[in-house]
Amino acid sequence: MKTPKKFTYDEVLVLPHVKKVFTLHCVEGWDETLLYEGVRLEDLFSVVGVKPGIKTVIFYAADGYSSSIPYNYVTKNDIIIGAKINGLVLDAKRDFLFR
Repeated sequence: MKTPKKFTYDEVLVLPHVKKVFTLHCVEGWDETLLYEGVRLEDLFSVVGVKPGIKTVIFYAADGYSSSIPYNYVTKNDIIIGAKINGLVLDAKRDFLFR
């Protein structure tokens, strides 16, 4: 990113929301199809800017967890960060605050 930025939960929620149906495939062997509502990662990227040649998007959680996905996967699949599942705000059962 061109300009490092930390977003609060509320700052993310004021960005435009979208809804998408996803089937989540867990590494434990189960899956479920859910309606997610959240913010497109591309909308977050437009706030901070993206350096030319970006290859990877890395996520860092407050609890120390981190993960990454290829940038072209994000753009090709219009990935969102979900704040609601099936109309319900995420809670401790669903890995709150975002999934």
